[in-house]
Amino acid sequence: MILDFLQQQTIQPTEIELGIVRVVDTQANEYGGGQRAPHRYIVEQQVTVRTARVDVVASAAQKTMLLLQNGIVLGGNPGQGLAYKFTGLNSIKPDMITEATRNARAAADRFASDSGSKVGAIRQANQGVFSILAADQGPATGEPAEGGDVSFGADASLMKTVRVVTTVQYYLNQ
Repeated sequence: MILDFLQQQTIQPTEIELGIVRVVDTQANEYGGGQRAPHRYIVEQQVTVRTARVDVVASAAQKTMLLLQNGIVLGGNPGQGLAYKFTGLNSIKPDMITEATRNARAAADRFASDSGSKVGAIRQANQGVFSILAADQGPATGEPAEGGDVSFGADASLMKTVRVVTTVQYYLNQ
């Protein structure tokens, strides 16, 4: 039923990975208190969809109630579930570094102007770590912005904020 659902959502078979099947016999539980569970077996299997078509996945996620109506319960361990991974970092790195360097120069110009100096050449520059956060996550602290929920982490959010911290030292001229 799940594979049929995914196919109806235009998710291709090559985008679907099936995990190991786990079967739990509810009658094998010695702590059942003598009551029998309504269903003897619980069958679990992880289904993973890997695709660059995030709009299709987001749309399918909105329709999972159809599975529940057919007796399919979606679940997972805390921290699991729908995850959106940003994979385009290499394509935006050069522009981000250019912008960070431009911003560093503007800040240096302001400091120099306030002190009666002029900014010279770059003395030393370091590219910091790139971080990818949920768009509603606070950029400096890792805390959620107003109305945000940091407990889900960046992967649960479709919208991302990518930031880089650079350190640029300039020579100052009189």
